[in-house]
Amino acid sequence: MPGVVGLDIGTSTIKLSRRAGSGGIVTERVAPTPSAPIEIMRVVDRLLRDAPPGVVGLSAFRRALVVDDRTLVLARSSPPEPVVRVETGGRLDVLNPLAPIHRWADSVRLRSGRFQTFDVWLAERLTGRPACAESLAWLTGAWDTTAGSWDERVCAEARIPPGQLPDVLTEPLVTGGICLPVLGDHEATARACASAGAWPLRVAECGTALACMIGGGPEAPPRLGLESPVRCGYAELVDPHFARRVQGLDAPPLAWSAAASPSPGEVVAGAFGEDETSGAPIVLCGGNATPGLAADLTAAGFDVLMDGTLTSSAGALIIAERAAQAGGSRP
Repeated sequence: MPGVVGLDIGTSTIKLSRRAGSGGIVTERVAPTPSAPIEIMRVVDRLLRDAPPGVVGLSAFRRALVVDDRTLVLARSSPPEPVVRVETGGRLDVLNPLAPIHRWADSVRLRSGRFQTFDVWLAERLTGRPACAESLAWLTGAWDTTAGSWDERVCAEARIPPGQLPDVLTEPLVTGGICLPVLGDHEATARACASAGAWPLRVAECGTALACMIGGGPEAPPRLGLESPVRCGYAELVDPHFARRVQGLDAPPLAWSAAASPSPGEVVAGAFGEDETSGAPIVLCGGNATPGLAADLTAAGFDVLMDGTLTSSAGALIIAERAAQAGGSRP
């Protein structure tokens, strides 16, 4: 579809995907990612002005809070002690124990008057509407996946006022040429994988944060990329080495000790070593998916495939095409 592009705001670089003449997706790195939120937005605005598409789909890094226009706080992993009481947040943490933002929101709120994840901040800046996907709401730990709503008890414990909570979108829509919601980077990659036939998922996305995505039903769910991994039926492990130290996580047993510092190959092998659900190869994608990593996994007995076309910007492009085709455009 002409005039639709996908833009991924990665931790180190911003990437753009568009359809080539043959219908395939071509991705290029277009700019380094600035450190300040307002500077990131200015780069995005410049890119859209230089080559204005009809519709742009956005993907961005997750587990990040905007303190103010100049300050972005990234959490590579959750601290071991939760901010909220176990009896309040525990059932949500069992579903999402790796990166619940409510665990570290308190330290950020000392400096900020708002609870705002980066994707919500960006959506509001670009369109005037604070909105997010369920997959990003789920990541905060304040979203009840079963009920499909914000958990009032968790929000109260984390001192998040109801008026600060964004709209949660379960279908993509186009507002002012921007496809909302902004997708999480891993969810967008899952969408790209499924669209390329790599489903059920056996994917290791080797970005700045290493994510292993495993499983899924016989067919990819229609809202893949928008809904949480739990609802879409696949498991996501972000650095299983850390995950093993989080109480209540049902993660594969790993071969290294808690004190060890595993290599990327050990992390991926640990995540997939106990997975017997598929004979498909492990797909390596992302900027840090190197031939050396593939060789290490091959030597460990894994069938490995490297695919540089399965990117977050490609997933954002696919979602934006769907929204444009559905005529979901709004003023």
